[in-house]
Order: sequence, then structure tokens, then C-alpha cells
Amino acid sequence: MKKLFTLLALGAPLFCLAQKTSLETISVEPYLGFENYEHFTRLNLKSSNASASYIEGFEFEWGFHYKLRVKVIELRETLSDGTQYDFALEKVLSKTAAPDSFTFRLHLDPDRYYYELPPDEQYMNATFKATSDSTYCYFDEVEIVIPEEHRDRFKAFIAGNGGRNSTFKFDGKNRIRLVSF
Repeated sequence: MKKLFTLLALGAPLFCLAQKTSLETISVEPYLGFENYEHFTRLNLKSSNASASYIEGFEFEWGFHYKLRVKVIELRETLSDGTQYDFALEKVLSKTAAPDSFTFRLHLDPDRYYYELPPDEQYMNATFKATSDSTYCYFDEVEIVIPEEHRDRFKAFIAGNGGRNSTFKFDGKNRIRLVSF
């Protein structure tokens, strides 16, 4: 009896440390969302029914609605950014192309960091990289095609400060086209 009590007493803390996990079905929008993170900005997953900004093992592709089966792991402690759960892909249940008429809003910000970087590190602050006179890579995630009527205003915008919301359509794999600015 003493041995049984000792085993139970020693094993009880292990049950308290076990993480809670569950399987859930979540939806992922066909575009990434803009987030003001702790000390910088970033793009992350958008979901109407989960707080998953990242899903381990999931390869996102712009222009597709997803239904995913994910393992949700409740963290033992809330992280400094408020994160309470980790997500891991179990299975892609569906991947459906967004219709050609689909438009979405995306926040654009030319600066990654909230603070001034030293001159020799300033290159890390830029979220846009020109790949041609009409195309920019945003956060190394998606190419943005800028129609001619918006190019001068867009170039002035990325040279300045502050962000703005704009409307886009999909224009190929991991490529979006500016509709209104």
C-alpha cells in the first residue's frame, strides 16, 4: 500500500504538467492578414473560427480557401504576445480556389519595425522589394502587381511613413493585383 501511495504521489505532478490537446476543423482564408506583433509587423494566417496565426506543417498558398483538421495544443502558460495555443496540421480536408471575382482588403505598411534602426540595419526594415517597375514582393510572401494608374502614388507611399488598407484580387500563384489604393 505504501508503494502504491508513493507511486501515485510521484506521478500526480506529471498529470498536472500534461498539455491539453484536441482535434478541430478550422477554415483558412485565401489571403494572409497583417498583424502588429510585439516589436514588428508581419503577415499571418486568417481564420474566421480559430486564432491560428501559424500552423505547423501547413503550406499556405494565396488564392485558396482551406478546411483543415488541426491538433490544438493548449500551452501551459500564455506567451508574452498572448498566444495560448499551438496548432499542428493533421490533414487538409479541402483546398478550393477563390472565384475570379473575389476581392479582399490587406493592410500595407512599408516598415517592418516600430522603431528606428541603425543605418547599417535599415535594409531589414523594408517590407517591399521591387522586382520590376510594376511588381513588388511584400514581406517575401507575395508579389503585388501595381497597375500603371497607381504606380506614382504607390512609390510615394512606400518611400513615406505609415500604412494603409488597399483592395486586391488574385493574379496567379502567390501573386495579387492592386484594385484600389
